[in-house]
Amino acid sequence: RKLGREIRITSEEDRGLIGGFRLRAGDMVIDGSVSAQLGKLANELGI
Repeated sequence: RKLGREIRITSEEDRGLIGGFRLRAGDMVIDGSVSAQLGKLANELGI
């Protein structure tokens, strides 16, 4: 409903992910992966 159109859901395993998920809907990407969270933390700490 939030996308305002019909959606098709597929899933695939990405062995490069430590944990979490990446959601893609058209041009929108929601990255809830552990590596993304660690990257944000590193940026905030200036590492």
